[in-house]
Amino acid sequence: MLTEDELNWIRHVLNDYEPGISASYFYRRNTIIERNNNKGIVRKELDSLRKKMIKYTPQELLVLKSKKVRESWDVNNFSGIYIIHNCVKDLHYIGQAEKVFDRAYTHFVKNPEWYGLNVQFNLPEIYHDYNFGDKFSISLIPLGYTAFSTLNELEDNAIRAYDSLVPNGYNKNPGNVMDKPIFENDDFEKAANLILDKIKGTEIFLTLTNDRKRFQYSINLLSELGLPTKNSVFANNLAGLIKAYQKDNKKSNLNKGKQEDKLQDRQLKYVIGKYIIPEKEFDFNEIRTQEELNDIQEGFEKFNKLSDKELTELFLSIRNGTFEL
Repeated sequence: MLTEDELNWIRHVLNDYEPGISASYFYRRNTIIERNNNKGIVRKELDSLRKKMIKYTPQELLVLKSKKVRESWDVNNFSGIYIIHNCVKDLHYIGQAEKVFDRAYTHFVKNPEWYGLNVQFNLPEIYHDYNFGDKFSISLIPLGYTAFSTLNELEDNAIRAYDSLVPNGYNKNPGNVMDKPIFENDDFEKAANLILDKIKGTEIFLTLTNDRKRFQYSINLLSELGLPTKNSVFANNLAGLIKAYQKDNKKSNLNKGKQEDKLQDRQLKYVIGKYIIPEKEFDFNEIRTQEELNDIQEGFEKFNKLSDKELTELFLSIRNGTFEL
């Protein structure tokens, strides 16, 4: 854990804290003001990009959700935002995704829960308008083509630029302005990182699965270490730092385990065993139940979404006899 010298230094830093309006409040306020002032400029920049890039129809997105189709059309998946435009009502929706083609099409597939709530409260609903024949155009903007550094930053600026919050658009929530903890000063941030470095490998760290648990843990930890607990702002920022670390670490671990997890999927393994390994063509007459048909369709869709690296891993394991069905 922390050495006595480290504890004394952190104690000195926290004791210097004078209650007042937090730095995060000013950061949020100033960021919102700046983004609202710049929304006209952002709109022009994004409109310029949209004019240069392909605009898709909902039907094309539903086809391009298939990795196999994208490859045959020489279309790359990428990290960015998608701008859905109702050409009849002139309403917009802005969304973000690490892989836009895996996300944008879902707005044109009925989600009973969201659909019911939006209709009940008379909120604009993309699927409802699409189902009733409104024309839609979708622009996909890569993050790397813009001046923004994160998806959250790009999405929030775009939502403001296109005034897409209800009732003027389809977005129910604004973008994320506070996607990182804002500390009172450099010493506060250094102290929080010092504490994080000592606790991130502990068992209890894995149990901090929501904001309430992270904040309560931060308060309790400061008390256990004999550090000032009156500074709830620091405890809140420490909790935010823990959350950010967990998110980044989770993404890293997911990427590492992605191949193995995908290849263990039941529907995917069924299709591999029944059709891929024996090189057998699909025969509809062999299908006995709707459940079996659904499994096969889902299995083939998951197979088509495998990356080149995953396919190589799969076929090597089949050839070596190590793939377990």
